[in-house]
Amino acid sequence: MSSDLAFSKNRRPGQLLHRFLETGYPLFVREPARLLEPLIGFMEDFHLTGQAHGAVMPGRLLLSPSGEWDLDFFKTRAGSPDALELEIYYPDGPGQSLEERQRRDVRALAAVMHLIV
Repeated sequence: MSSDLAFSKNRRPGQLLHRFLETGYPLFVREPARLLEPLIGFMEDFHLTGQAHGAVMPGRLLLSPSGEWDLDFFKTRAGSPDALELEIYYPDGPGQSLEERQRRDVRALAAVMHLIV
């Protein structure tokens, strides 16, 4: 397991972040900045390709059995959030221009990070 992310003994390997958070068990983060760096880097790189993810939310983030983020899984889950997810993580809608959609991705990522730290 990653030395940066330590879940309670109740975490199942390969569990979606939102499913773990729903259990109410504690999530212990030793070094939040190092834990979040891969997500921030992924989002920056994704945006540099001229895309917006459009679905940055806990239900799209998977933790591998080793405790690392499965960024390939996250990448394949871009776009098409359901109405409730969109309302919570994109309260102002997905945005019209690419720049606006990317800014809203960053805001949604901040909301996810808040759940983690």
